[in-house]
Amino acid sequence: MIKILKLDRTLIFLILICPWCVKFFFKDTIDLEIIDKIGKVIWFTWIGFLSIELKKRLPKNIEISGTLFTINFLFLFIYLTILSLFDISIDPFVDNGLLSMFWRFSLVIYFLFAVVQILDYLSKLLTCSEEEKIFPFRKRIGDMIMIIFFPIGIWWLQPRIKKILDKPEVITERYISVREREKLDENVKD
Repeated sequence: MIKILKLDRTLIFLILICPWCVKFFFKDTIDLEIIDKIGKVIWFTWIGFLSIELKKRLPKNIEISGTLFTINFLFLFIYLTILSLFDISIDPFVDNGLLSMFWRFSLVIYFLFAVVQILDYLSKLLTCSEEEKIFPFRKRIGDMIMIIFFPIGIWWLQPRIKKILDKPEVITERYISVREREKLDENVKD
């Protein structure tokens, strides 16, 4: 996983842009929906791996909760999977019923909130792991924009990510087995 995140920025750019290039040049010969889904899977996989590895490198004095990130990440993954499998439109004004329209519109609003929250969480992890202190939202908005436009932002983000991933993992807790605990107790008694 860490080897994927430490790839050269040129190679990551080519991996990310490849599905859309194939979609553009071979639009008459292949199924475009599959290529688009592959591109989304690559981007979501990168976000998931990056969040896991950056969380491991946070300093001990900084605590960032990942609960809302996990909920939103799973929501987006499940929602986009359902949309892909069943070919459902995300346009909130498709159905005639008021309740149906409200339901779809609320899903779109939550979808937008989830995307912004995921990008905020990643930018917070990136800046806190790099500078070892918490920055306000207004100072992290540039990182969020670079993650949104990732094929362009990769040229500035990837060197920073590689530098952070070269740091050792911060061990916050160490679990002690029963045998190790007994040995520690024996040493204390002596």
